[in-house]
Amino acid sequence: MTAREISLSPHIRDVNSPLNELAIRALRRYGEFSAGTIDDQTMLMFIELANEIIDIVQAHPYSTDDSLVYYISQTEARPIPDAVLLAGLLFLYARQQMSAKIQIYEPAFYRALNSHLWLHLNGANASTKIRMRPVDGGTNPKTSTPTNVNTGMPE
Repeated sequence: MTAREISLSPHIRDVNSPLNELAIRALRRYGEFSAGTIDDQTMLMFIELANEIIDIVQAHPYSTDDSLVYYISQTEARPIPDAVLLAGLLFLYARQQMSAKIQIYEPAFYRALNSHLWLHLNGANASTKIRMRPVDGGTNPKTSTPTNVNTGMPE
């Protein structure tokens, strides 16, 4: 795709898509009605849902980015991967609709969130398997090893 083609497609950005594009994709995947019929009130709800996702990301134990700001407009993008935002919008929308689809969308969201934040946190060591490690030294000092509070890796 050339630079000219990208400039003719405002919904395509270098890394992250704008919220309105992600909302349309979420509604299309959710499948209850035509995503092309999205109205202003529904889009305002998706701004609220996206801001809730920002809160979830910032409260996550693997998160190191406290510079995320809330969405104000549907045309804004944030430095959260599209896959995480899309999974989050599907999960929160299913919860808002009190749908049985939440059984599929909730674990998919947390899997995407955990995977992305783990990779972001560990960088070159991202191939390290995720496992439970006590970060406070554990209850038995003879069998536990001190771990780094941020990465959970042995010190």
